[in-house]
Amino acid sequence: MKKLTLPAIGGLLLSSLLLPSALATNLPEGAVVSGGFTWTRNNSTAVGNGSAAFGLAKQACDNLTAGGYTDWRLPTKVELSALSASSKTALTSAGWTLGNTWSATPNPNKGSGYLSVVLNNGLVTATGDPYLTHYVSCVR
Repeated sequence: MKKLTLPAIGGLLLSSLLLPSALATNLPEGAVVSGGFTWTRNNSTAVGNGSAAFGLAKQACDNLTAGGYTDWRLPTKVELSALSASSKTALTSAGWTLGNTWSATPNPNKGSGYLSVVLNNGLVTATGDPYLTHYVSCVR
């Protein structure tokens, strides 16, 4: 089992990141555990290459059953930013794409939009038009 110690980021303590071999069975390939959360790989959730418009992204997470769990959801921008800061190398090793990934955080400047986070640099993007496609990672 590979285990990495991670720092506290944005008020969240990221105590460890366990690579897929250390996870429970029946989780999607590339899932990771970080800071007490289990994450699905962002390019394997939803449709095609893992990207989707916001509505489909939210629906995919809300309806996901994996690892015996049904309480999956889209992460917040704070959770995604903390994951991004934790270990890009570990995410890449698990097969993640470090691109724009949807958050459940509404865009404060746009009534129907949502924020996304670029996992490569943790940048929060406010261009969250719900019809754009971004990667999708579900968390529980």
